[in-house]
Amino acid sequence: MNKNAIDNKNGTIENSIIKQIENDNHIENHTHYYNDNSNPAKLTSHFPDLGGVEVVGRDEVVDEIHKNFEKHNRLVLHGQGGIGKTVCSLYYAREHQNDYDLIRHMSFNSDVKTTIVGGCPLNDVGFEKLTPDEKFAAVKQYLEGLDTETLLMIDINEGEPTDFENLPQNRNIKILFTVRNEEFSGYKKIPIGFLSYEKLKEIFVNNSDEIKEDEEVYLAEIINKILLKNTMVIALAARAKVKSHKSMKELRDILVDDKLGKKVKEKIHHDNKIDKLTEHILRLFSISGLDGELSEVLSYVSLIDYDGVKSELFMKWYGLEDYDALNELKIGGWLDFGKDDDGDETVSMHPVISDAVFAQSGLDSVKCEKFLDNIFEEFNEQTAYKYFHLIRISEFIIGRFNEEETEEIGYICNQTGYLYKTQGNYEESLEYYSKALKICGKVFGEDHPYTATSYNNIGFVYDSMGDYEKAFEYYFKALKIDEKVLGKNHPSIAISYNNIGLVYKEKGDYDKALEYYFKSLKIREKVLGKDHPDTATSYNNIGAVYNYIGNCDKALEYYFKALKIVKTKLGENHPNTAGLYNNIGSVYNCMSDYNKALEYHFKALEIIEKVLGKEHPYTASSYNNIGAVYNNMNNYDKALEYLNKALKIRENKLGKNHPDTKETYENIAVTYLDLGDEENAIKYDRLAGYDV
Repeated sequence: MNKNAIDNKNGTIENSIIKQIENDNHIENHTHYYNDNSNPAKLTSHFPDLGGVEVVGRDEVVDEIHKNFEKHNRLVLHGQGGIGKTVCSLYYAREHQNDYDLIRHMSFNSDVKTTIVGGCPLNDVGFEKLTPDEKFAAVKQYLEGLDTETLLMIDINEGEPTDFENLPQNRNIKILFTVRNEEFSGYKKIPIGFLSYEKLKEIFVNNSDEIKEDEEVYLAEIINKILLKNTMVIALAARAKVKSHKSMKELRDILVDDKLGKKVKEKIHHDNKIDKLTEHILRLFSISGLDGELSEVLSYVSLIDYDGVKSELFMKWYGLEDYDALNELKIGGWLDFGKDDDGDETVSMHPVISDAVFAQSGLDSVKCEKFLDNIFEEFNEQTAYKYFHLIRISEFIIGRFNEEETEEIGYICNQTGYLYKTQGNYEESLEYYSKALKICGKVFGEDHPYTATSYNNIGFVYDSMGDYEKAFEYYFKALKIDEKVLGKNHPSIAISYNNIGLVYKEKGDYDKALEYYFKSLKIREKVLGKDHPDTATSYNNIGAVYNYIGNCDKALEYYFKALKIVKTKLGENHPNTAGLYNNIGSVYNCMSDYNKALEYHFKALEIIEKVLGKEHPYTASSYNNIGAVYNNMNNYDKALEYLNKALKIRENKLGKNHPDTKETYENIAVTYLDLGDEENAIKYDRLAGYDV
């Protein structure tokens, strides 16, 4: 049995909430935000609303889905792209929504874990702060704990999952895949085929207007020969006819005219091949007939990914004062309005229309600089969109300008790397930080502060991954550039020294850590002053090293220096103040001054509960710290009281397999062992993962 830190009277448990604040010293200047919603974790039904739209010719398919769900929990609806698979799944959801307590629709994204997290984000305090694995564990635990009927619909346009074992395991959960590949997995398959000409004609009329008798010949040619009975494209063609006020013959002529098609080919490609159906339909959506303002608004909507964005956010980013332009474009058949998980209105374009508009827009990243800057501001808003929405939008914009290497694209690559890093997705973070570095080198040159910033960001990710040699490599590259360009007493040099000191500390080389932390402090005191928050960061980090080496007096000296600045500059009720109270409390715990330890841990707890709420994972950390002190005082009833409070939050918010939850199991096991309750000690040790 490993008693961990709780059984070591000279050790500490989680001696900081904010990791001694040292990570705040990262070169990126972003505000971390949290969701101040103390409601319990939950999901509500969310899927695209077909409204009163009549779905033609698919009743038999919907009946087949319903019948097979009586025998199987997982079904695969397969057929050609654009034939109507997604509409069928949504039609089933609409017709049978009373059979389910929860319905979620999502698009497949690289693997099951990512897809489930993106499609089922918990409305839960602290969810956005979790790592991808922690988020998945929380979502899966929540879904598997439901005792009500649940339907998950997963659209797969490209690729196939290889991690089916990560699908939620619950007899109450039905999963409906829509795929193109007939060979997909081993689940029960339901094929969806082409509709008859009469049914396709009905779809066309439902989206357009009545067809004159002499136009039948053109419609038959369009449906059967040009658009090849593809349901989606036929519906889009009908919408385009209404929008353009063209006759059926004129519509046929547009579809076979290759002028716009050639222009589109220059920008829209998939492995250097253009799908014939897409090529035809793109010709229908020429923006030349729109007035200047509407054309420009539409062009900027094409920069937003296909799932859309909150209407109010788009208006804010673009600078629209009212809905007039968006409403006019909706009436004209260009835009769609929907609802997101929060119940807010969203604006989007059909993917084919969006691609056609962007191809004609003439937009590049430089022309979009103001629009992109407005989006970037959202990255720093405390009440902003959830991280995965921002990642989705930023990746889409990078994809739109995939051949450009401008300052603007370099910046959005950097921001995307930051978002992935914050989520703990380090591989993706490195990919985008490396793209940003490449662009910085090309745009600004190797010896430029922005290039040094990119090196620092990459070093920070390697440090977070535990690859200290790589972290050193990039931190020292950044330091070399900054010393050359900015001189040896610039605040950026202090940041590099601090980051290098952090790596030495994590490697256990405390002498080297102090050497670089003091170098950083010397610059900050000289350039920024002794009462600057960055100087407080240096004091805190130095205190942390002294705490690690057991020099408690020195640790307290520097922690109190940091605390004085933080309280003055940031206020009493700030998470960094709470972090320092926790650090100080842990030192007093090591000194066996348990009353002082409790005094500071309770101060930290009061702030965290006030700022983040009583169900936040950081609140659990405070409970855990307090439980550790009570254990050291041999007050085992109080220790169990607070450790169980921590456990309740961690099981609920992080899941039973999260390292923090397992640590709490272990700490409770140690307390029971000290009580002489071997049965419960073994029980919690097993929950922690020990074979006893």
